[in-house]
Parts: sequence; structure tokens; C-alpha cells
Amino acid sequence: MTNPRHDAAERDLGRRAGDYTLIAHLDAGGTGDVFIGRDERSPEAPTVAVKVLRDALDNAQAQRRFARERDTLAALEHPLIVGLLASGALPDGRPFLVMPRIEGARIDTHCRVHRLPSRPRIELLLAVCAAVQHAHSHGVVHRDLKPSNILVTHAGRPVLLDFGVAKRLDAGAEESATTGLAAPMTPRYASPEQLLGRPTTPATDVYALGVLLRTLLDGATSPSARQRRHWAAIIARATHAEPRHRHPNAGSLAEDLRDVLDGQTPTATKLLRRARRAGMQRRGRPVVATAAAASILAIALTLHRGDARAAVQRERDDGLKVSEFLVRLLDRARPGALGADATLVATLDAAEVDLSATFAGAPRSEARVRMAYGRTNAQLGRWQRAETHLRRALVLMEQVPDFHPGSTPYCTQLLQLVLERQGRPREAAALGGAARRAR
Repeated sequence: MTNPRHDAAERDLGRRAGDYTLIAHLDAGGTGDVFIGRDERSPEAPTVAVKVLRDALDNAQAQRRFARERDTLAALEHPLIVGLLASGALPDGRPFLVMPRIEGARIDTHCRVHRLPSRPRIELLLAVCAAVQHAHSHGVVHRDLKPSNILVTHAGRPVLLDFGVAKRLDAGAEESATTGLAAPMTPRYASPEQLLGRPTTPATDVYALGVLLRTLLDGATSPSARQRRHWAAIIARATHAEPRHRHPNAGSLAEDLRDVLDGQTPTATKLLRRARRAGMQRRGRPVVATAAAASILAIALTLHRGDARAAVQRERDDGLKVSEFLVRLLDRARPGALGADATLVATLDAAEVDLSATFAGAPRSEARVRMAYGRTNAQLGRWQRAETHLRRALVLMEQVPDFHPGSTPYCTQLLQLVLERQGRPREAAALGGAARRAR
């Protein structure tokens, strides 16, 4: 079976994009294709990357986003941010951007392949933070920070790519009105406010950087238990469900990271200690487990090498359970299984009957899938089904003491949104109040 997108990209080979000829297809995204381009003015010059918007004439929103990316790249001149060499339109009207071609590996792959210890991994992230802070200082939030958008060159220099969904903080109402549940994003690195369709700020990028920090430290050796505690405190602050409790921008996160490398106590750890002391004074006795302390403990355990092995095994077991469920779901989606007119919705609904049986005795896996089902149904406007899955996910999370600390607040916020969309604002407010008391 032919792929229409691939065929369309192949037809573009040999076309001219300004002074550049498209000589090879490099990558494909949701709304565009990236080609390797040759500069016809100087064939010996290094090849470039040419991003071409697909179906531009039929997608006004994609055109606006493409224009924003062009303007953003033109405004951000930084050695660690991919630059803009040229822009224009193909003869058929589709716009294109010409950028330096960055040859290298994803930042997480680079760290893993070279078996880097924790310090050089943090130094790479510090360089990324410098690039992101440059964007923040120019009023730009990237909104899609993830390993595949950060390539490390053969010289060991990280370069930040793809400002396709970036937002200017001084944006008008039209740009700010992008619907959250439908907005382009990568769920694993997306902040709660992105997933819930709420306003994004530099703290949104900080959340993604916190997730990236956890990803890069996975498998790295830390010199001491003290450092592991500090990394855990920084991750917990950066990935807090509430933006106001995170580092305010990438520069602030970088300060915490530098403090640890310099043997100093980072602000994140100081804030945690302050919160513990305040809790002790309020209650007149030691706090056994505040929400913040629980988050720190959970993250610190996963950073500890011994416990990391158990965590990896747990992830494998979870993965097998989820894989089994997906195999059955996809089996139902094969031609003829549910009839010729079967839709994705019908396939998902049919697979629901297997949820409880498949994940019996595996609350961690079931909670993940239930949360995914809840979000998908919310995207489809099926509020009652979304509510059912999200409530079940919250119950299951309570059964797993070391469940990811950011998941419960996110699931609660998503359930609040679902209740509000059903015209039940009082229940939504009560749910939020109960969650705050539980902390």
C-alpha cells in the first residue's frame, strides 16, 4: 500500500526552493516535510535542511504557525538554536524555511551511547537551558522541548530545533486561543497546563526540561547520595503540577543545576527544607510525609542505582501488560474485525471490556491506560466516558505508593476540566479543594 505523504514528498525531489534544490527527503512531521537542500549558488557548500509546509493552501492555521516559526527563528540568534538562512514559497505557493542541517544524535541517545556519567549530562542540559533562556528573554516559549528536538553534534554541542509550536508571550488573542486538547504537543513532555488547554508561560518549558533532566539521569551514576537528593529536589520543583511552584524560567533551573555541580545546596532543596520546617511548626510534630516530601522520595528512589533496577523491572512488567492490551486492540482494528465501517472510537470502545481483566493485579498499568482513555475521550468530547476512566485512574493511583508524583495532580485537573465541561463547576471546585487538602 502506498503512502500518500511519502509519494507527495517524493514528487517534490528536484524542485527548487529559492536558491536551493531539494535532493533528498529527510523527515516528515504532522504538517510538513524536511528535505536535504543543495545550494545551487555554491554546490560545494554544506547541504542545508529545507522545511516545506504540506497542503498549505487548505490549512490557514498551519500557515500561521509556519509564519510564526519563521519570525521566531529570525528573531532568535543564538549559537545553540538552529538559525534561519532563507525563506520563501515554492512555485505552487507552499512556504519553505531553509536552516543549517544539524548532523548529530538525540541528546538522550548521545548520553546513552557514550555512557556519560551524570556531570557531562548535566553540562549538556545546562547548554540547552542557556538556549531556552535566550528564547525566554526574547518572549518566546518553545512548548515542545523533547530529546528529538535537541541534537548533539559530533563536536558535542547541543542544538535546539523545531520552533513550530512556539508561542510569543506578547501574542494576540488569536494565537493564544489554540485549544489545549487539540494543540500539537508531545504528551510525555507536555506540562499539565498544556494538556488542559490553559495559558503557557516559561514555566511550561521548565516542566519539559525537568522531565528531560529525569530522562538524562536515568542510567547515569551519581557521585553521592547527597547529589541524588539534590537532583530529585530539582526535578520535583521543575515538574510541579502548579506552574507557580516551578522554577520561573530556564535560567533559574540552570542556577540550581550549577549549584549542585559546584557542591552547593540548590534553591530547590532549600525550599523543600523550608516547607518541612513550616509543616513541623504548624502541626507541632514532625511531618511524616508531605506531598513535596513524597514526590522527592519517589524520584530519589528511581535515581538510586539499586532501586533503579527494580524500577526498570517494574517498567518492563508494565510494558508487557500494556503491550498485550494494545495487541488485542489492534487485532480488533484489523479489516473486517468490527465491520467495514469500524472507526477508531468503535475500536477503543470494544477494547474497553478487556481493561479490568487485562490489568487485574496491575494497578500501575491500568491507571496509565485509564488516564490515556480519559484524555482521549475528553478530546472526543465524550465527557461521561472520560469521567469514568479518570475517576478509576485516581483510585488505582492510590494503590501504588510510588506512582509518578505528577500524575495524580494532572489526572485530578483533567477530571476537573471534564466536570466543568459537563456543567458541574461546583463538583469540579470541590474536587480541587479535596486534592489540596490531601497534600
